[in-house]
This record gives sequence, C-alpha cells and structure tokens, in this order.
Amino acid sequence: SFWTELQKQCSKYNIIICPKVRMEDFIEVNVKDYKTKESWRGKIKSRHIDFILCDINLKIIAAIELDDCSHQSPAAKKTDQFKNDVLYTIGIPLHRVNVDNGNFKQNIELILHQLGYHPKDKPLNKNIDIQENKEATNNPNKTGIFSGTNI
Repeated sequence: SFWTELQKQCSKYNIIICPKVRMEDFIEVNVKDYKTKESWRGKIKSRHIDFILCDINLKIIAAIELDDCSHQSPAAKKTDQFKNDVLYTIGIPLHRVNVDNGNFKQNIELILHQLGYHPKDKPLNKNIDIQENKEATNNPNKTGIFSGTNI
C-alpha cells in the first residue's frame, strides 16, 4: 500500500523511486587502510534503505525507511541509529515512516512538502507520524569516513 501511494505521489513531480537500495551502492568508504576500510564496508554493505528518492538525473534527494513494531528491539534501534547517523553525515534527508498508523498518503505528502514538492494552494495536515533525521547522535563521519554518491 505504501509503495502504491509513493509511486502515485512521486510521479506528479517526476521523482524516481529506487526501492531497497544497498547502502554501499550510494555510499563510499574513504579510508586508505585496507583493514579499516573493510571494517566500515562491512557495516554498510549488508544494510539497505527501503526507498531512495532521486531527481531525473538520479541525484539522491531523500531516503525513506518504513518502521513497524519490529524496530523497537535494541538491535533494531542500534541499526536504525547507524543509518540515521550515516545518512545525516553525507547530507541525505532520511524520513522514518511509522507504517502501523496507515496514513500513507498524508505521510508521503508531508515528506514531499518538506522536500519542496507541494501544491502551494493545498493545506497540509502536519499531525502525522513522520520523523526526519535532523542530526546525528553518534557521528560516524568524524574523520571523513563516508561520502555519498548518486545512484
């Protein structure tokens, strides 16, 4: 249901949706030491982002993660925070959507509105459950380890 609504909303603005993108496909590890580089690669190569939104030139404009009750475990929270921190440090807005509430249309409209895609004359319901990652709690990029690329 979320995918169907995301396609519908993004098509209005020619936004390309890339589902289940491996983090290593758009994040580079900038470390010369092989062992250290492979350690950091190990942290991103098996992790995925549910949806990457791109402009028509495949420049990443945002990421979306769908969260349900399974994201409450300590291990899931740690993984989610790692994703939050990495995407924040490379400058990609990450939006977490609670799928348990089912407000997919409003959730997507809010994300697109925050990205600057919205009809100027339409009021927006901001009382929905979207979390935008605005800062890193544990900055994994302190030493320039990660950089982002286009898809």
